[in-house]
Amino acid sequence: MKKIITLLVSVLMVCGCKQKGDASGGPSAIDMVQPGQDINWNDGFTLRVNNRTSNEVTGVFILHRIGNSDVMISAERGVLSKGADDKSVALSVFNAETVNGKNKMTANKMDFLFQKVQ
Repeated sequence: MKKIITLLVSVLMVCGCKQKGDASGGPSAIDMVQPGQDINWNDGFTLRVNNRTSNEVTGVFILHRIGNSDVMISAERGVLSKGADDKSVALSVFNAETVNGKNKMTANKMDFLFQKVQ
């Protein structure tokens, strides 16, 4: 009986210590967002934030390269949330300004879903 209990405890310890994370072993997408770093995402997106406190970010700058043109989006603040898996992160930005060449647009809120570069 002691051997069975010891075996069960050992199995539970091994299963309990197993870490959930990205299969590549790297950080999850939400953990990649760090102040002052340019983070490249799929589909030509680059994200930079000036400050991060928990899931709140300020000084948000997004660059989206589409062919030969760049779309630049800046916002004073945003909120990060986990994506569908560890390879994606959602970002909602508020009071955003978008510049595409000579065209400018403002929006009260814009939502993005960034995925890690494969």
